[in-house]
Amino acid sequence: MLFFVVNSCDLKACLNWRRGDICAKNNMVIADQLKYLANMHDAQVCEVRKQVDAYRLDHLLEKP
Repeated sequence: MLFFVVNSCDLKACLNWRRGDICAKNNMVIADQLKYLANMHDAQVCEVRKQVDAYRLDHLLEKP
């Protein structure tokens, strides 16, 4: 998982929400966004945060 995949998002209060329930982070590289999204939402309601957490876990487990 290198890129965010967010098919739809109804979090209208989110800074990354765009008209049509589109997430501005969709198709962006996850690694480049980690420092900006560190405190974003909760993984239960935010697909971007869920993918950030999965990315971090994968890289934590795979690092020597």
